[in-house]
Amino acid sequence: MAGTIRPDTITVSTSHPIISTKSLPTPAPVSKPAEKRTVTAPRIDVEPLYTTLKSAIGDADWAKYKEAISHFLLGTLNQEELTRKLSPILATPSLEHTHNQFILAIYGNVFRDPPEPGIASWVSANDKPTAVAKPNTGDEAEKRLKHEVMQLSRRERNRLKKIQESPFDAFTGLMSEYHDARRIKQPDTGPASAGGYQKTNWDLEIRKRYTQPLFTETHEFPDAESIAARMLPICYENGLPSGHTPDCAAFMNIATETYIKEALSNFFSRVNSNGTGYIRTAEFKRKVEREEERVARGEIGRSAGGLLPVDIEEARKRRPLCMEDIKLALELGDSYLGQVPLISGGITNGRFLDADGADASNEEVLSKGLAAVVNGIGTTSPTAQNNSLTHGFHIDLGDPMIIEDDWTWQGGSVQDMNGLDSVLDGCLAIGV
Repeated sequence: MAGTIRPDTITVSTSHPIISTKSLPTPAPVSKPAEKRTVTAPRIDVEPLYTTLKSAIGDADWAKYKEAISHFLLGTLNQEELTRKLSPILATPSLEHTHNQFILAIYGNVFRDPPEPGIASWVSANDKPTAVAKPNTGDEAEKRLKHEVMQLSRRERNRLKKIQESPFDAFTGLMSEYHDARRIKQPDTGPASAGGYQKTNWDLEIRKRYTQPLFTETHEFPDAESIAARMLPICYENGLPSGHTPDCAAFMNIATETYIKEALSNFFSRVNSNGTGYIRTAEFKRKVEREEERVARGEIGRSAGGLLPVDIEEARKRRPLCMEDIKLALELGDSYLGQVPLISGGITNGRFLDADGADASNEEVLSKGLAAVVNGIGTTSPTAQNNSLTHGFHIDLGDPMIIEDDWTWQGGSVQDMNGLDSVLDGCLAIGV
């Protein structure tokens, strides 16, 4: 067949080609010189602007200015809010012009060459950012954790893998954090030291609070020393191991005295009358006016406390206050007694035991004493025992009521009862 190539007709040459022993010329390496970095856009020097602006603003307002600029560059403040914060600081036109140049220089350097690494030498130490410690992300902790896991048995590892995580409830977690934040935690006692002595035992220090006598028991006004002795255990109980400041007890002493004086003044002004700061009647006002005119003419004089004779006379005739007056002041809206629920509740629910006539309304109860008993047997004779319902008490019921006429129920005599019985017998005798 024309055009067909048969393999048996192809002649294969067994000779090898002769390779030249000459080496090819190696081109010399071309050494390119190191390209120098060309400054395309030099950065704006903001050092003179920074120095001028900081010296003009002052150290007092520089912290506010720096904070406002930082928030503005981070995007947390808009232009209107920035203007509101910087208006009191940038009071003069020259200072405002320097501020504008400084901000434009910062924006302009964003599109120029990158700055040198590190913080500029002309930045003060107070303006340098604080270095944040990097967390330890090495492989040592991971290797140690892996080693501890591999120490467990296979069965235990499989059990841990099959444990399902509890569903996350955001509301429950938030409430738990809020509850834990409000919980008062006492300071830890801590381990024993090398000398065998432990740290402060907070339980013993807290118990010292209950060894102090109450001021209602001593009937003395508290001083700074007694208040400090009571406040220190309270601080320990509420998680303040450092206690209170030295001036805190003196401040509480002054505050207590001021509170009691204001409470008494407010109470007297609500229940008393015809006095300085009290409600005045028309007759008392006329007396005061007449005596003030006599004082102006020099006929009479005021007392050492600046009181008129009519004021002294009213104070002498004023009756002592009682529990009823305290309750009246509370009902009128006493802001001092009413703000303590325990005191206001005791006043509202209390009895007027110190009111006029309260003692006379009590019944006179006289006890004759109980018979002596020895080994369960009474020492008195049976005839001497009182087996009445009064149980040895005598109650004075007063004089009996005098009855002038003998009033009886009409139809309740013996004859009327016999007539009624005969009528009933006649009704029952009727045959069916």
